[in-house]
Amino acid sequence: LAGIRVSVPVDKLAKIKTAVQMLALMTLLLGSKGSGVIYLDIIGKVLLWLAATLTIITGFSYIRASMRYLW
Repeated sequence: LAGIRVSVPVDKLAKIKTAVQMLALMTLLLGSKGSGVIYLDIIGKVLLWLAATLTIITGFSYIRASMRYLW
C-alpha cells in the first residue's frame, strides 16, 4: 500500500498487541531465576501466545482494510 500511497490507520487492538509483546519479552528475559517469581516463565509464554493470536487477528483486519486497494 505504501507504493500506491495509501495510509492504513493503526488499530487499537494492534497497539494492545504491541504492549502485550513487550510485556511478554520483559517477563521472558527476566525469567523465574532472575526474579525469584516461580511462574514468571509460564506467564511470559502465555503472554507471547496471546500476542501471537492478536497478531493474526490484527493481520486479518489490515488485510480486510487493504483489499479494496489491491484489486
